Amino acid sequence: GADQALYMRSVIKDKQGVVCGECHDLKDQLAEPVVHKAFAQGECASCHESHGSDREHLVRTDKGDMCLKCHDKLGTRLAGAGTHPPAAQKDCLRCHVPHSGKNAHLLKRDERGLCLSCHAGIQASAGTESHPPFRGGNCSACHDAHQSEHPKLAKRKEAELCMECHNEPAHALEVLPKKHAPAAQGECLTCHNPHGGVTRALLKSPPQELCTECHDDIGKKIASVGAHTAAKQGQCAGCHDPHASREDKLLVKKTESLCTGCHGLVGKSGDYVHAPAKQGECLTCHDPHGGTAAPALTRAVPGLCADCHDTADADLRGKHQGADLSAADCTACHVPHQSNVAKLLGSHAHPGFGERDCAKCHVAGQPPSATSLKAAQAQLCAGCHTVAKPASPTSRLHPPVKTGACTSCHTPHASDRKGLLSDDTHALCGKCHSAVLAEARKSHGHPPAAKGECAKCHEPHQSVNNGLLRKKVGPLCAECHGEFAKRLAQGSAHAPVGMGMCLTCHASHGSDLPGLTRRAGGARLSARTPQPPAAGQTRPGARRLFRSTSGQRRAPARTDQHPT
Repeated sequence: GADQALYMRSVIKDKQGVVCGECHDLKDQLAEPVVHKAFAQGECASCHESHGSDREHLVRTDKGDMCLKCHDKLGTRLAGAGTHPPAAQKDCLRCHVPHSGKNAHLLKRDERGLCLSCHAGIQASAGTESHPPFRGGNCSACHDAHQSEHPKLAKRKEAELCMECHNEPAHALEVLPKKHAPAAQGECLTCHNPHGGVTRALLKSPPQELCTECHDDIGKKIASVGAHTAAKQGQCAGCHDPHASREDKLLVKKTESLCTGCHGLVGKSGDYVHAPAKQGECLTCHDPHGGTAAPALTRAVPGLCADCHDTADADLRGKHQGADLSAADCTACHVPHQSNVAKLLGSHAHPGFGERDCAKCHVAGQPPSATSLKAAQAQLCAGCHTVAKPASPTSRLHPPVKTGACTSCHTPHASDRKGLLSDDTHALCGKCHSAVLAEARKSHGHPPAAKGECAKCHEPHQSVNNGLLRKKVGPLCAECHGEFAKRLAQGSAHAPVGMGMCLTCHASHGSDLPGLTRRAGGARLSARTPQPPAAGQTRPGARRLFRSTSGQRRAPARTDQHPT
């Protein structure tokens, strides 16, 4: 032990490091950036037996007992609870090298790589967004490598540790009166993953899943047909502060100011404004998370309207020509927020309704209702509108037009939308064409489809073209891509392009690939100005045959047809 080391220093012919170095080439190890103090000072006998040992490398002890003779404070800590298993077993060389190395604290590898060699599962559970210390391999920013009284070898209590860097939530929790329970209790890991999560805030799961683990009543609402879009998409933090707030329900603003952040025009225009909208009392009609009917209504119409308007009132029924209002669709005539027409009637009125002449469509003398129509819906509408009559033998009719289901898209009385549409185009078309909306939401959505401007490309009632397109594919695309069309006219066109077969390569509504291409590897346009063909030559784009990948000549596929 110590006596032998003292004896060795007194009788050996030179310093320990020099003597040992005569046989053991130590120069490279001593030149490393990080060198063990005892090794640097040549005190080899502090760890090794000089003459012989039954242990490998002539070490003095089997485990790290000899390490703890110098690192005695660590030895005291290791006697406590919460010890890192290698440290508890005194297996120091599991993590450290004995003489020298390139990493701080004589670690065998960089900190991240060393920790993940045992804790590989952490990387898999870290999600798509990594905590900066974890991403940078600075595990010791949060964890003690040897022993801690806190779970997971954390250096301090959960909240204290997090608040060292995240001081904004800490300040908010100190000064604001309304606090989110987990935050107030310092339970950050109730919501956050300490290594990485699925959002920038390192949430353990998407907000709409995470929040509804505790708020299961809201989970049912956002799964309903009348779900608030923001809540359904997990934009909880758009309305609520996750840590603390001055407002009830942890709202980031007062209700009326909060709603106008997205719905800024509601109640702000029109000569006539619905009282709740004018007073900013949005929750009179809407549930902020989701209701029994869209758009997030607390009740379906007419029940919702009947909360304020007595549908059995004789005066109210008289104004509606004696109609039974108990099952009426109030929004078929009235707009819910504001209008330029008295009684909140839609600014676009069906002629009979606008003239207060119900007898144009309903049997005279009977209260107007769906059962008092003069004829079936298709026959009645066809009396004035010819859109259901094919314009040519090759015309294709929109299915609702063909079946006479006019009210699947139009309201028969009044609307604030042109064409008496019963909803915005995006929502209206999406009721049947949900797959198209899904395509438009891809990384590269075709702008008209993404904005719900379906009529830019499609006819609503009938067309001679597939997909009810207004024109054939080539000329239709050229309406927006005119500069591209001019360039093609000046030079040689790719065969499908020359024949107006844009959909050979491009998706019509959306794609996850740039340029709306159907497959990866789409060509980029050359910046070179195309040159017109010489006299007597044919443009390559005019050729009806081109080579396949197998080298065989084949006719181009009929991909000029729009998918139905």
